[in-house]
Amino acid sequence: MYLLDKIGISARTITDEGYLIVKDARISRSGIQEYFAGELGLTDRDPTDVIKIYRPPAEVFKKESMDSFSNKPVTNNHPSELVNADNAKEVTVGHSGETVSKDGIFVTTTLTVIDSKAIKDIQEGKVELSNGYTSEIDFKAGITDAGEQYDAVQTNIKGNHIAIVKMGRCGSECKISDELKKGKAMKKILIDGIEYEAPEQTAQAVGKVLSDAEKNKQAKEDAEEELAKEKEAKMKMEKDHKADLDTMQAKLDDAEKNKVTPELLDALVVKRTSVIEVAKKVIKNFDAAGKDCETIRKEVVQDQNKDLDLSDKSADYINARFDAIADMVKAGVSNTLNDAMKNHAQNLEDGDIPDSEKAREKHMADSRDAWKKPVNAAKAS
Repeated sequence: MYLLDKIGISARTITDEGYLIVKDARISRSGIQEYFAGELGLTDRDPTDVIKIYRPPAEVFKKESMDSFSNKPVTNNHPSELVNADNAKEVTVGHSGETVSKDGIFVTTTLTVIDSKAIKDIQEGKVELSNGYTSEIDFKAGITDAGEQYDAVQTNIKGNHIAIVKMGRCGSECKISDELKKGKAMKKILIDGIEYEAPEQTAQAVGKVLSDAEKNKQAKEDAEEELAKEKEAKMKMEKDHKADLDTMQAKLDDAEKNKVTPELLDALVVKRTSVIEVAKKVIKNFDAAGKDCETIRKEVVQDQNKDLDLSDKSADYINARFDAIADMVKAGVSNTLNDAMKNHAQNLEDGDIPDSEKAREKHMADSRDAWKKPVNAAKAS
C-alpha cells in the first residue's frame, strides 16, 4: 500500500552552488500515526474517520526498511503517484543521503535540496517532511507497551520518496530547523474549545472544514424542521379528511334513516290528500298548487278565524286547530267551522239540555263575542 508519512527537516546549510544541505533530517519514526480512512482506501467507513496505525520499532528500524530510504528522491509536496524513472525529472528537487541511521524513535539521514523554489519554500516556513512509501497493513486492533490503543499494525515498510510539506504527520519534532530563517508565524485556531497552533494555510483549511461542518449542521436542522412541518401538515390533512368522512357518513346515515320508502310515500300521499279535502270543503274555490300541508292547514285555520293573528302561533297550535276543523267537516256537521258551531248551538237550544250545559254554552258564546262590545260598555258592566 502506498502511504504518505510526515516528518521534519533538521539543521541546514547552503553550499556555494546555492544548494540546501539538511543534516540529520528526521524522516521517519516509530509509534502510532493517524490516517484518514480515505487515505487508506477504506470504503466500509466514513472517509474522515481517523485510523490509528502502529509502526513497531522492529519494523521501522529493520535494516531493509531503513536502507530503502537511502538515495531516494526529495519532492516539493507529494506527486500524484510513486516516483519512478518516468516522472523523476519532473518531480524531484533533491535526494536523500546514502547513510540512514536510527536516532531514538526516529530514522535520520542527510537531505540535499537543489531546486531554488523548493529552497525558497523551506526558508519561508515550509519545513516539515512527509515520506512516500509502500507497506503492508494488518487491521488488527491492539495496545502498545506504552498503553496506547491502535487500529492496525504497519509492516514491510519500503521508502519511495521524501516530500517537503507544509504540515507533517510526524509533527513539529520532525521539521527542518530554523538555523537559516524562521518560518512564517503560526496561527491559533479554536476547535471544540481547545486552542491549537498551526501554519496559516492549515488554519485556513481547518477553518473551512469547521465552517462547512457548521453549514451542514444548519442544513440538517433546517431539513429536520421542514420535515417536521410536512409531518404536521400531513397529520392535519389526515385529520381534516377524517372529519369530512365522518360528516359524509353522518349525512348518509341521516339519509338512510329518513329514506322515503314506498310505504312512507303512500302515507304522505294519503295525508296530503286528506288535508286538501278538508281545505276544499272549508275554503271556496281552494287551489292547493304549490302549497305544502303546513301552509294548507294554516290557510284553513285562518279562513275559519279571520280575526285571529297566526303569525306567532306554533305549528302544534295550527295543527290542533286544523284537526278540530277537520273532525267537524268529516262528521258532516257543516262545511265551515263557524257554521258548524252555530248549528251545534241551535241544536242545543232546541233540545233538552241541562242548565249546567246551557251555562257553559252561554259562557263560551260570550267569550267569543267579547271583542265586539264597546270598551266603555265593558267598563260600565
